[in-house]
Amino acid sequence: MKIIETNIDDMNPEVLGSVMERLLSMGAKDVWAESIHMKKNRQGTLLKVIADDQDTEKLSMFIMQHTTTFGVRVYPVERMILERKMEHVDTEFGRVSVKLGFMEGLLIKASPEYEDMKRCAASVGLSVLLVEEAARAAIWEKYREELQKGNMGMF
Repeated sequence: MKIIETNIDDMNPEVLGSVMERLLSMGAKDVWAESIHMKKNRQGTLLKVIADDQDTEKLSMFIMQHTTTFGVRVYPVERMILERKMEHVDTEFGRVSVKLGFMEGLLIKASPEYEDMKRCAASVGLSVLLVEEAARAAIWEKYREELQKGNMGMF
């Protein structure tokens, strides 16, 4: 696993957003941008990408081709992740996918998927916050015992 990063201070941020989306569609494990101050006190962006070893060159070349940067830094990184499983819950506003996170076989996290909550909210003309509240209540109802066994972590 590698981190690919570069500093950018001379590019339209709207373009950077599309670059980030494309990197994810090309296999990046994660992509994010951080606001930074660069030499001569210029505002800039630090673009970071987590990539599998076999995707590092392809993603690095894409960054250099589709941004204003002249180079990237690449370094190894370790990544620890929970075992994951996708399920769903039904709310009064519609069905919402739920990402479940397990540690040593115990359910410790359950997180509703934002895009599903957004879709449900739009379909009934309500705030995503209200749908999220309903989704979290449905998650608790469906997975309460398992979450309690796993000491619940974040939910």
